[in-house]
Amino acid sequence: MSELRRAPLPALLDRIEQVQALDRMVEPVEQFVRRVPEGVRRGLHGVAWSGAPLHPALVHVPLGSWVAASVMDAAHRPDAARSLTVLGVLAAVPTAVAGWSDWVELRSYEHKRIGVVHAGAIAAGLVLYTGSIAARCAGKVRLGQRLGLAGLAAVSVAGAIGGDLVFQRGANVNCDKRA
Repeated sequence: MSELRRAPLPALLDRIEQVQALDRMVEPVEQFVRRVPEGVRRGLHGVAWSGAPLHPALVHVPLGSWVAASVMDAAHRPDAARSLTVLGVLAAVPTAVAGWSDWVELRSYEHKRIGVVHAGAIAAGLVLYTGSIAARCAGKVRLGQRLGLAGLAAVSVAGAIGGDLVFQRGANVNCDKRA
């Protein structure tokens, strides 16, 4: 398919795959994650005990919470929105840990580069959602709502990047039971 006919996100990720400067982020993160004992990483990966990676299943809890928080904001239920935002942030922690367990097993540096961009978008979303919680707790509900919507945009972009990484680029698609 010609470059002109490529959708914007895959075309951008094609370029990101080639950015060797991202290796300065990939290498230290990989060293850090590999310090986690292999048995723990395998458990967090999920394939050995469930037959499928854990990260994609866990993603539904924070994303569902954040989407529901936006619905509650639209329904003028700020307390429910705040509670769902908090739930999403808390659920993002084990989701991220499972994601890093998957990421460290990627064989391709190109895929790892895209993975750190995916994680960066998630981190931006978490910062925005944390700001949303702080604003809501301070009584600045409108600001909290705006930060929540910006957070939802960030994690949506992250989800699109993760989806492209797996479904278009085949990252870790053929995980065996040992992974």
